[in-house]
Amino acid sequence: MMENDKNNKSSLPEARLMQQILKARHTDLEEEKRLCKELLSVSEAEQYYYGSAFANVYLMDSQLSMGEYTSCDFYLLRAVFLCREYGYDDLMLVLCNNAGLYYQKLNDDQTALSYLLEGKKLAEKLGDITMLGKLYNNIGYSFGGRDDWESAGVYFRLAYRTVEDHLDEENRRSSISYLSNIAEACRNLGDLEGARKAMERCEELGADSAYSRVRLGVSWCSYYAMCEDWDKFTEMADRLINSDLLAVEDHFFICDMAESLCTEMLAACDEKRADRLLAIMDNLEYDNSLSLKYRIQCLKIRCWEQFGETDKLDQAYRDYYEIVKDVSAVEDDMRIQSMLSKIQINQAMHEHEEMVRNKRALENASQLDELTGLYNRRYFNKLLSKMTHKEDGKKLGFIMLDVDYFKPYNDFYGHFKGDDALKSVARVLKDNQMDGMYVSRYGGDEFVCLCMDLEDRDIEEYIKRVGRDMEAVAIPHEKSPGPKVLTVSMGYCNEIYRKGMDWEPVLNRADRELYSIKKKKRARIKN
Repeated sequence: MMENDKNNKSSLPEARLMQQILKARHTDLEEEKRLCKELLSVSEAEQYYYGSAFANVYLMDSQLSMGEYTSCDFYLLRAVFLCREYGYDDLMLVLCNNAGLYYQKLNDDQTALSYLLEGKKLAEKLGDITMLGKLYNNIGYSFGGRDDWESAGVYFRLAYRTVEDHLDEENRRSSISYLSNIAEACRNLGDLEGARKAMERCEELGADSAYSRVRLGVSWCSYYAMCEDWDKFTEMADRLINSDLLAVEDHFFICDMAESLCTEMLAACDEKRADRLLAIMDNLEYDNSLSLKYRIQCLKIRCWEQFGETDKLDQAYRDYYEIVKDVSAVEDDMRIQSMLSKIQINQAMHEHEEMVRNKRALENASQLDELTGLYNRRYFNKLLSKMTHKEDGKKLGFIMLDVDYFKPYNDFYGHFKGDDALKSVARVLKDNQMDGMYVSRYGGDEFVCLCMDLEDRDIEEYIKRVGRDMEAVAIPHEKSPGPKVLTVSMGYCNEIYRKGMDWEPVLNRADRELYSIKKKKRARIKN
């Protein structure tokens, strides 16, 4: 089945798989990955490129969400190639956001920012407010990760303002995240008033989900710590530790929030609560995510150093070095996988280019006249059907041409010379062709030119140039009763197009105009 046909059908197995993937990505990352691989297999078998691109985009999404970075590069490169090759802007938008997050994880801020800015342009082009907010927010993270909190705050505010007037359920959740980030930027800049206002706006929006309560609670803890309001700090921290954190299903999110809270406990010299937060993180399942294990281990070392827990510190360092070895091995694997992925993508690009060349060659063979290289009559009719679906008020015209006294020429000089003469006519027609003109061989020594949105003066100028150039070519024609060189006659009709208009009468009027001109020519020769 052809690619265009597949994209126009909504009841295909691929379409159902895509819907299931979008649902699973918020609830079951392993299921998302499984469905993506199934979609990839089906799409590649059917040469359904949108399905293949979709599968690769969301395979990268699932790997990134699970912290399994080794295969992200492979899926990213394949998805980028397909999205750019076929213009899948909607998928490229999702991919740019994920690629930005991926390269942030790799501490490659320049590559991350280039993807996020590309995504921003796409979101603006597609009018996708939700994704534009996410991209602004993630650009803010890039600056925050380098302690440029002033720039980070600018982009966090842009993220919030982008969705502020479009608060559906998804944007409401995102807004709480953006406002929490604004509060963090304000705290790091010493702007406690700005931080408080951002968090109060969060509460106005309604932090009704466990995720929102935790995110906002951690922000308030940081705020109270800066204000040295330790009663409210410990009250909020205990609520988070005892209930809210444990109500969240996403273990990666819990770890992020617990890590932030534990950092505050170190600043407050609260060993008891820091210990409880480390215990919560130790009991989570991370699907063997080394990046999270590494962060937790670094946090443990800071805790045991600060609180003088020598025995625990010795064990923490031993565990740390084991994790570092594993991380180094994974980083080596990632580099190798990245190189292999680039080689595979390069090979795929060459194969695709070869396929495109072969496809174009087949298309040319079916739409071009073998003798003259112009469009053939069959393709002219197809082109005409496509081009006349246009808006009212534009011009639609035809130029009809045939060679004067071609039969006597062919009989006297032979068919090979006759073919050469037709090739010469085709060259002159093509050399003088203007934008909006489509020249075809209509049959025998007849040619037709479809003219789109051209004025009469443009067509008349074209006819004059073709007549002049044919005389300049000066192909001898001893059997012509007029000039002893090969000449052509041309007639045209050009009218305002209206939707639903039948183009055949316009073509017929151009044909009648041609024969009227030929008749006048013959009359002049007789006289």
